[in-house]
Amino acid sequence: MIHVPALSEDKLDPNVKGVVRGYWGFDSFEGPAFQMLNAHPTKWVIPAADQGALIVGRQDVIHAESNGVACVNQVRIQNAQGTDIKATWKATKPNELEIRVPMKDETAGPFKMTIQQFGAIQPDQIDLQAYTEAARLGGFKISAGDQQGVLTGTRLDQVNGVELKGIRFEPAKLSRVGQEDQLSLSAPQAAPSMALTPGEKLAVRVDLKDGRVLDLQATV
Repeated sequence: MIHVPALSEDKLDPNVKGVVRGYWGFDSFEGPAFQMLNAHPTKWVIPAADQGALIVGRQDVIHAESNGVACVNQVRIQNAQGTDIKATWKATKPNELEIRVPMKDETAGPFKMTIQQFGAIQPDQIDLQAYTEAARLGGFKISAGDQQGVLTGTRLDQVNGVELKGIRFEPAKLSRVGQEDQLSLSAPQAAPSMALTPGEKLAVRVDLKDGRVLDLQATV
């Protein structure tokens, strides 16, 4: 028996190639090669499409990407009170984890996810943010020559402001008409007058109070 001293993780590269060597009788041989991964501190990235994916009141799925997926032993998610949420996870790609998070009984706010790798002393930590259901935008109406517009949709109480052609519109009055919200918005009196053409299509950016930004197409 040959004694091989233990190697600590900091003495190995994240990717290690191993080769089986030995003897068959008196003849030496070199067997197959293996690509091995070593647990190591790594940076986990939440894809842009999942940045706002944690919505309270339902079960959600987020993804985390890194080159350490094969070494993952445990994934934990805690809410702002430090309570563990029973999330489940699996590796869906060589560099991607899929994490299912039950958010039915949670409230919006900061969350913390830790990912523990086999053999690693400290887990990697990722800060998350849970949101309420985002406002749903129906449309934005503005007439040529006006500096006031009306945004329609639902949950428009979350709207912080609207930007159109470089001019910011602030919420003025929120009302409910049937099953839809109507939010009147006004540009400051000092804002330059916009040159609008009837039928012109405009890109509207709507920012919410929690920091999310929604895009909308409007027609004059």
